[in-house]
Amino acid sequence: SPKNPGRVFERWPLAKVEICSDGVVLVRRESASGSGSGRSGGGSGDPQQNQKIQETTTITARLFIDCMGSGSPAVRQARGPGAIPDGVCMVAGTCARGPWPEQGGGRGEGGEGSSSSSGSSSSSSSSSSLPPPPFFAADVIAAIDGAALGEGVTVPGQFFWESFPAGGSGGESKFVDDDDEKLKVSSSSSGSQNRFSTKTTYMFQYSDLARPDLRPSLVEFVEEYWRRVRGYQGLNNGKKDDNTGDLFVESRPFFVERVLFGVFYTFRDSPLRPPRSWDRYLPAGDAAGLQSPLSFGGLGSLTRHVARIKRAVAEALACEALSASDLALINSCYSPNLSGAWMLQRAMAARPERPPPYPDFVPDLLSANFAAMEKLGDRTLRPFLRDVVRFDGLTSTLAKQVAARPDLIPSIVAHVGIGALLDWTKHYLALAAFTVLASVARPFGPAISSSGFLSAKSRFRARRVLEAWEYGSGLDWVYDEDKYGGEKERAK
Repeated sequence: SPKNPGRVFERWPLAKVEICSDGVVLVRRESASGSGSGRSGGGSGDPQQNQKIQETTTITARLFIDCMGSGSPAVRQARGPGAIPDGVCMVAGTCARGPWPEQGGGRGEGGEGSSSSSGSSSSSSSSSSLPPPPFFAADVIAAIDGAALGEGVTVPGQFFWESFPAGGSGGESKFVDDDDEKLKVSSSSSGSQNRFSTKTTYMFQYSDLARPDLRPSLVEFVEEYWRRVRGYQGLNNGKKDDNTGDLFVESRPFFVERVLFGVFYTFRDSPLRPPRSWDRYLPAGDAAGLQSPLSFGGLGSLTRHVARIKRAVAEALACEALSASDLALINSCYSPNLSGAWMLQRAMAARPERPPPYPDFVPDLLSANFAAMEKLGDRTLRPFLRDVVRFDGLTSTLAKQVAARPDLIPSIVAHVGIGALLDWTKHYLALAAFTVLASVARPFGPAISSSGFLSAKSRFRARRVLEAWEYGSGLDWVYDEDKYGGEKERAK
């Protein structure tokens, strides 16, 4: 709150967390004592206060909320030694300025990544007749070519792209030379740049760690990004040598503002269930394993759940519902719409040891999926783009997709396997059950909150069960006709 904003302890490395019967104690790593200067956020910049914070060796609290992500030491301890992620997503990207092609500019014929998908929200296609995304458009997920597999492929798998405008910027920038091999430094002025001239672009790939020897390294993946990004953005003019027939590329330069790369990973056993002895410990966001195996990054998931978690934490502190069993109800032990997304991730992964039925299988599947959702309208498409899987939208999309592309069914079964399909069916039926339970129980929510017959802890537990049904079924997302209908009219 504005009256009590809290404090931020910088350069205060955490050594361990001790759980006691009446609170938790955060212990500072002794080796870092006296190094650097601390700063207290949310308070004054008084040097004496900063020094006092820097000299603090322990912090006591009633509840420890772990926001250190999936790499949290506490999370690694809870999952156990040797826990291997079930899914990984390799990402490389840039925020860059460049002469992005105008609408209909087209990629160079035969250039790297010559097939494209574009749109203001999302799309996928393997058709080379489509133009590249204009500089003012955004791709949520785009598969512009088939899986790269076989002999001589350094970075195997299926590549996906995401891009969106990032506004104008100036100052010193990295210049990607035409030969794609070196970076030069160039300065620029933000005043002459169009606000849409800067674009953020990501290339990513779904995979697992079942065969590390067949997976690319992060360095190899980043190098592959540099090789493909011009083709995706339509900056290549591919031509053929009249004598040899070899393809050579004339590239327009673009200016790199910043580079991002990394590996995100997730576990099927999510949300995380901490040990029963871990009272007063609550993982949040990626640490809790709430991220989807499709979107990976937990920001979207955290923003979806933050209001619910805020309410639950306030109630838990008010009624002392701080035992491990009570706190486990906040994140729920099972979410069918999260678990059901695993088959979608498996369907969009192309692994060398289990290649897709044909190279363009994933783009075809994604195109059919989005074509079905587009026909069904915003009520189906919008929640999916927000990583919210609902029974009604999923069922209608599958029915329309099967009706439109029945030829994909044998390929899907062959690609994901019977075992994965049976496992998904279990979560699909659970999603239906959660939808019914949430719909039936929703009217009773206010009555439970104001009930005088239940204790404070009993009301806390009942509300958490209702929320597990609501969020597990995706019914927390409600279509706003005034908001989205207005956007649709403005788009026309």
